Amino acid sequence: MNVALIAHCSMIVYTTFKDRKSINPIVFYSICVAAITLSNILLIFEVNNNNISLYYYIIPAHIDQATLIWCIGNAFIFIGFDLMKNKSLPPVDVEIKSERALKNIFYLILVICLRHFVISDSILGSFSKIFNITSSIGILFFARIWGKTGAKQYRNYTLILFVLQTISAFLFSFLRLELISPSICLFIGYQVGKNDIRSLFSYRIIPYLIGLVIFSQVFVFFGQNRSQFDAGLDRIDQLTSASIATDQVSDKGGVTDRMANLAQITNVVELVDKKGFYDGRASEPLLLALIPRVLWPEKPTIALGAWFAVEIGQGMKTDTWYNNSINMTIQGNLFLDFGWIGLCIGCMFAGMLLALLWNSTRFHNSIYNITGILFGGYLLVICLTGLGADLQILITFIFYYCAFFIIKKIA
Repeated sequence: MNVALIAHCSMIVYTTFKDRKSINPIVFYSICVAAITLSNILLIFEVNNNNISLYYYIIPAHIDQATLIWCIGNAFIFIGFDLMKNKSLPPVDVEIKSERALKNIFYLILVICLRHFVISDSILGSFSKIFNITSSIGILFFARIWGKTGAKQYRNYTLILFVLQTISAFLFSFLRLELISPSICLFIGYQVGKNDIRSLFSYRIIPYLIGLVIFSQVFVFFGQNRSQFDAGLDRIDQLTSASIATDQVSDKGGVTDRMANLAQITNVVELVDKKGFYDGRASEPLLLALIPRVLWPEKPTIALGAWFAVEIGQGMKTDTWYNNSINMTIQGNLFLDFGWIGLCIGCMFAGMLLALLWNSTRFHNSIYNITGILFGGYLLVICLTGLGADLQILITFIFYYCAFFIIKKIA
């Protein structure tokens, strides 16, 4: 296990520093992987000291194999991206240079940011996810123009959207990543506008690090006192009402604690030991995602995380939904279904797909490339936050690519 971790960390360092001017998803993913790996190491120390709280369901006997699955999976994601780093799917870039058009886009995103105060996400359904992405990446779009041009107009656009989105996330996305995603998008957009990742290692990063520390403390405080808050918690109430086990998972731990993923992967190994490889059964629901809801309005919701929680005995079905959801990770999902060979091939395919999609955005070609920046910014943010909870993220990638490709053709 130690050899695997050392090799893994070496690959992360090499990927991040081999081209310090490169700003692409694999660099951001390597940063996230480094943070998760550190969290996993801290979790192992907790296990060895019998001091487990948040991930009480971890299976210590499978830690070595779970670590190997995590490390090998990431290695093949890096390899897949490198194989396709100069290849692309048909581009999805659409440029808008008119100041009037950019102002209208700002007003549109402003309305999207304010939607929470008028209408519930439960009414919007799947569109709420699109709106969440648009409002966050809208910050990135204008931050990039600001970073490139230094124009006060775009600085004001960026800061207005940033403040509104942060307030909205605080009120309506309690204890979720949305609390910090506006800061991430502002940071990424501005640095991309400067087009030099070396600024990550300068004094300019200090305000963001301070903000991250403050966020982590707020995150812990909210986690410990969530029961005292009423506004914006309908979804949380649904998730925590039916099981004490869920409260144990939800109410404890800070940002670093929650980043660890060894507990999930050890349970994947346990399932394989008990039932053998699932030979695709765990991922079968993803086939439903290929059928548009327009053609099948009653299509059931795909929830691999809820299924996995039930499968490992950490969740149960309630009257309205499930009381818990646990991500099995892309690596765990592939290993559960297809074993070591599937893990290697599947992760390499994920890396290749990521490279093809990224290059299709033509992200660096123009600061006015709105569709490319929206889609590319989404890929950057997803990679910075872990590349998804399971294989469902790959279907989502393809869906968004198709949507932006249609927009490109119409434009």
